[in-house]
Amino acid sequence: MTLAALQAAFWSSVVDDQNSVELNSMFLGSDELRAGARLAIYIDMFRARRVECLREDFPKLAALIAHDDFWELTMAYVKQHPSHDPSLASLGRDLADFVSQRSMERPDLSDLAALEWARAEVFEEANAAVVRAPHELTGPLQLIPAFRRLQLQWDVCGLWSALEAGEPAPAPRAGPVDLIVWRKDHTVFHVLVSADEANALSLVAAGRPLDEICAVFESHPNALERAARALGSWFAESWIRDPTR
Repeated sequence: MTLAALQAAFWSSVVDDQNSVELNSMFLGSDELRAGARLAIYIDMFRARRVECLREDFPKLAALIAHDDFWELTMAYVKQHPSHDPSLASLGRDLADFVSQRSMERPDLSDLAALEWARAEVFEEANAAVVRAPHELTGPLQLIPAFRRLQLQWDVCGLWSALEAGEPAPAPRAGPVDLIVWRKDHTVFHVLVSADEANALSLVAAGRPLDEICAVFESHPNALERAARALGSWFAESWIRDPTR
């Protein structure tokens, strides 16, 4: 067997959490520690590292459910969604969907996981120069990379705030809700927005012209004021990218 084939077999064993008799025969053991036991050490370490990585990306979810339940959940998840990338940064990408397919003690846990993953993603996104005021804009509106819109079935903002403050978790609160997640400087924020503002932001993301974006607010009693207030907040919160820098 070539070194490359041996390395591939070892990596597959660690990722797939399998310690086969055939693989044990490829490695040397000792009287104190046989080959299978040595391999099991790496498998256990990689298993624990993946769970710890998910715990770091989903701290509120981990705090809300029992320790053993979180271990069982994440181990089932990584078996179905193994990471084949040297970096574990994207390991939790599908955890929210995975949670939504399982029977959990709260119906809002998948939306909480979606919020945590969006926050993790925007934290890692590239920096971008922003336009601070409308008069500085020289082209079409563009959103910064560190920006996400979430359409959730449960309002998890109150749940997030309670867990952040170390308070008891409130009862699940049904939505639907639109949530914006973004990074400003080095801090990640999220906020609830109205449906019309969320739709307007989706048009910005799609590269639509300003008149079409503002038209979203036409049904509002004070449409012009509502549109101006929304656009002003986008600049104030540093959501609008400067395409010239």
